[in-house]
Amino acid sequence: GAPTGGYARAMACVETTILDSDAHVIDALKKQLLLTASPAQLQVCDSADGRPDLHEREFTAAVLDPPWYNAWTRRFLEISLPLLSRDGHLFLSFLPQLMRDTAEVDRQQIVRALVDAGCDIVAVDRARLRYVVPRFEEAAYEKLPGFDGLKWRSGDLVEARRSRIDCNAASPLASAL
Repeated sequence: GAPTGGYARAMACVETTILDSDAHVIDALKKQLLLTASPAQLQVCDSADGRPDLHEREFTAAVLDPPWYNAWTRRFLEISLPLLSRDGHLFLSFLPQLMRDTAEVDRQQIVRALVDAGCDIVAVDRARLRYVVPRFEEAAYEKLPGFDGLKWRSGDLVEARRSRIDCNAASPLASAL
């Protein structure tokens, strides 16, 4: 997300737009980036509030880390796909296959929605992403003998390429989920 991947790109002075729903994250990143020549643009954006005002820009890549529920994933895609240029790449964190009993169906629906919205699936990398276990969970698990909660948090990564822009990206997403 924004505090890690977006920040690393911004610090490398790569043109980057960072959106996050947490104003504290954006403020902290702005303070750090003031000391650099980074061309990064930072904006508070909550997916529940609609598409961010990005002045009709097109992006060559988008990195999305939505909560792993199809309604949220769909919302993130509805916002980001129209901003992605033709041949632009989308990197999406994806719930693991055994996360819950509906995981396989959920995954199939998201992949189908991406294809219907004009994307080619380039890769699905299992357990590619590692997540920091929240401190409250770490505290709850530390009393369980033999349980190391720091290693089990992982997600899959989907890479998709937008191959068609002749369709309304939001329409197939809304009907597919």
